[in-house]
Amino acid sequence: MTWLARNEKDKAIEESNELLKVLEEGIAKDFPKRSPFLNGENPGILDVVIGSSACNAEAFNEAIGGRDLTLEKYQCLYELVIALKNIPMMKQLLPIHHDLVAKIRKKFNLNQEV
Repeated sequence: MTWLARNEKDKAIEESNELLKVLEEGIAKDFPKRSPFLNGENPGILDVVIGSSACNAEAFNEAIGGRDLTLEKYQCLYELVIALKNIPMMKQLLPIHHDLVAKIRKKFNLNQEV
């Protein structure tokens, strides 16, 4: 990987972490009584939209071969993702993790980094 590519990757990871931090702070502020979902025991459309995107973020993190974009840093978001992944319907609808990682690596030509 060239210096420029590494610099661009680092910048993209930093920007993604900043966005995840804003999302995390918003969830904590606007939904302080979530359990486990934003509005209670049952998932709503906002849970599904946020959660499905966050589930894909885990695959991106693995595809880039790092620990820099891990959801564990964002407790509210991480708990939401775990709760969503335990719903049978979401298990059926979310792409298979290792398949998604492979597609991301192929699309962004990341195979040589792993």
